[in-house]
Amino acid sequence: MHEALERELGLSPTDLLAGRAVLKRAGNLSSPAVLFTLAESLKRRPPRPGEWAFMGSFGAGFSAHAALLRFP
Repeated sequence: MHEALERELGLSPTDLLAGRAVLKRAGNLSSPAVLFTLAESLKRRPPRPGEWAFMGSFGAGFSAHAALLRFP
């Protein structure tokens, strides 16, 4: 999934390091993976004020969810 996102969205491998780290450490957590990945991302590099972030998740079947975040 990570490779497909990189290819289709034009991301670099470093853009998804937090997600890969969570997957490697804990396996597929399903829905909670979003929050674990957010925590890992914030730990690796705290956001700057006004910075934007995109969170997306894919679930069973064709379900997908996304959020656009702006940090205060």
